[in-house]
Amino acid sequence: MRSRIRSRWPAASAGAAALMITLSGAGCDLLKGPSRPDRADEAHIEVTGSSPVPLLLVTSNDWGDGFDELTGERIVVLFQADTAQIDLPHQATVRLAPLYGVLFRVINPDTAQDASIRMRVRLDDELVFDESATMRAASLEYSYSYY
Repeated sequence: MRSRIRSRWPAASAGAAALMITLSGAGCDLLKGPSRPDRADEAHIEVTGSSPVPLLLVTSNDWGDGFDELTGERIVVLFQADTAQIDLPHQATVRLAPLYGVLFRVINPDTAQDASIRMRVRLDDELVFDESATMRAASLEYSYSYY
């Protein structure tokens, strides 16, 4: 019985070594799983719909995840952002370099009137976000970060 175990060990070791060489070479993508082959270079936002009041669009390439110690909820921390007042329809494109991330937040700051909007975001030419909402004193947000 011992001789069988010893005689199989070298064959199993050689097979495992061959598998590791194959996976570390051309087959290494099998270990990563499906993903975008390249990071996005630009993000495009389109906001359509109707609003009786101007909306705000917050755009940031420099943001991160945080934690609210009082509520225990995840929050977005903006390190730097641009805020613009927009009328509908509105479109904008931003370059993602050098941080390769973006956050878009559309806000209806009005507490008395509803805005009915549709927000679409494309990374390069791929539609990645398409949501509609009726908002009053609320926001709709999309974020992307390439690691």
